Amino acid sequence: MLNANTFTFQSPIAPAPQPPSTGNAGTAGTTGTAGNAAYLPGPPIWGGWHQTRSGFEDAAFSPRDPYYHGPTLGYGLDLDGNGKFNPKNDGYLAFDLNHDGQYSDQEVAQSRNLLKAFSGDFDVNGDGSVDFGEFFQGFQNYFQARSMDQDRDGILSQWELQKAGAAVVQPGKINVNDLPPNAGLPANLNIWQSYRLDSLPNGQSLDYLNPWNNTFQTSPRYPIFYLNQPNA
Repeated sequence: MLNANTFTFQSPIAPAPQPPSTGNAGTAGTTGTAGNAAYLPGPPIWGGWHQTRSGFEDAAFSPRDPYYHGPTLGYGLDLDGNGKFNPKNDGYLAFDLNHDGQYSDQEVAQSRNLLKAFSGDFDVNGDGSVDFGEFFQGFQNYFQARSMDQDRDGILSQWELQKAGAAVVQPGKINVNDLPPNAGLPANLNIWQSYRLDSLPNGQSLDYLNPWNNTFQTSPRYPIFYLNQPNA
C-alpha cells in the first residue's frame, strides 16, 4: 500500500527476480555498478525466487459475486494518509482494461499484477516465490505495463496514468460515471528501475512480446531487475 499523496517507492530495495530452473544454474553474478541496486546472491532458489514485498501492500476486498468465495487483491492506495488500508476510506489504483467504462474485480486484480510487474515483482499470488507460470506471465504483464510509460523514463506520470484509463476505485463504485474526474490519481508513480541481461541456464531461451513493435522475440538471456529508490 502506498500513500496516494507522495506515491513514492521508499521501502528497502527488493532483490532481483531469477527464472525458475530445474538444472544447476551455478552461482549468480554480482551487481557491478548499479547504484543502489540489489541482486539476490548465491545459487537460485529452486521453485522460484524470494521477493521482499514490503514496499507494496496488497489490499483485499470481497467482490459482490456470490459464487466467488475468496478476496480480490487490488493495488491499495492510502487515500486518507493514516498508514492503514480501509476499503471504506481508501481505494485501488485500477485500469479500465477492456474500455467498457467500468472497473471490474478482474480488472482491479489484473491492474495490481501490471503495476507489480512494472516494478519487477512477478509474484502474482503473493506466496514469496515465482513459479514458471508466474515468471512467463510476469514478462507479458511487464511489457504491457511498460508500454504505458510512453516517454520511457521509468515513471508512470499522472498524464500517462490518465491516458491508460487509470482511476482510483472503491468497492461499489466501479462505474466510471460514479467517480470524480482523476479521482485520487497520484502525481507520479515513482518507481525507478534498471536492469541487465543474464544467461538462462542450460541453453534455454525465452520468448516474449515486444509491445512497441508487436513482434515476438527470442532471447537466451533474461532481464535482471534492480529497484532503486527515487532520486537515488
